[in-house]
Amino acid sequence: MKPIANFYTCIFSFGLLVALSSFVNNATLSLPYKKAGLTDQQAAAHLISRFTYGAKTGDVERVVKMGIDKWLNQQVNGSLEDDELNQALSKFEDINLTNTQVENIYPRNAQLLRFAVKDGYIHKDSINKENGKAYRETMLAYMKEKGYKPQQELYRQFIGQKITRAIYTNNQFKELMTDFWFNHFNVSLSKKQCAAYIPAYERDVIRPNVFGKFENLVLSTAKSPAMLMYLDNFSSSGTNVPMENTNSEMGMYLMQGRKGKNIKAKKQQGLNENYARE
Repeated sequence: MKPIANFYTCIFSFGLLVALSSFVNNATLSLPYKKAGLTDQQAAAHLISRFTYGAKTGDVERVVKMGIDKWLNQQVNGSLEDDELNQALSKFEDINLTNTQVENIYPRNAQLLRFAVKDGYIHKDSINKENGKAYRETMLAYMKEKGYKPQQELYRQFIGQKITRAIYTNNQFKELMTDFWFNHFNVSLSKKQCAAYIPAYERDVIRPNVFGKFENLVLSTAKSPAMLMYLDNFSSSGTNVPMENTNSEMGMYLMQGRKGKNIKAKKQQGLNENYARE
């Protein structure tokens, strides 16, 4: 019974989190911490530990002086000015690029090599015969001339801006929720086909919908290039085949496989279940 109880506890907690984030813009919260026997300092320290990435020197005293309810409502609404953060983010010059701009400035290695061959910097017959150092120097010179950048630089800026936001933002709870939803609707830098689209995914899809309607968040993530590529949903297409026919064909395939026949599955266009399963 304990695993079942834990499961429903998780579902209930997740539901509360969704409800809080969905109605957060209109929320006005009042905390009965004194009834629980907490002092102002204890309540402030507890809230800071839950609604931020951690207390900085003087945070507890500042929250108590401001008023705990007022501070929490500011965090829940997530609309405080962030001048210091914006200044710190200015060093990440490419975090505001569109997906199209990213494709034009940060080509994948295979694309870059094709471009270099096409432009006559490298001969296609000597690709595997090139001296490693000479090849790298040639490619670097080519990238500099054409204005291309290595994708590792894009990833460095993306990760750097996430850390910077966590440190400097006044809207700490909004940043926590951005990280929460980004992990919930996860896409990964480890899959090269979608990696270049991830900065725009967090910026244009996750971040604007953190405190909005859950429906909008689901639909926005589902249709984003990063998610379409990460879970292969770009290749999914309907065939209008009745479900019972599909089940019957799958059943026959499994039965034949169990009899030891060497059957190679036909690669057909159709529904890709990756997104639905996730």
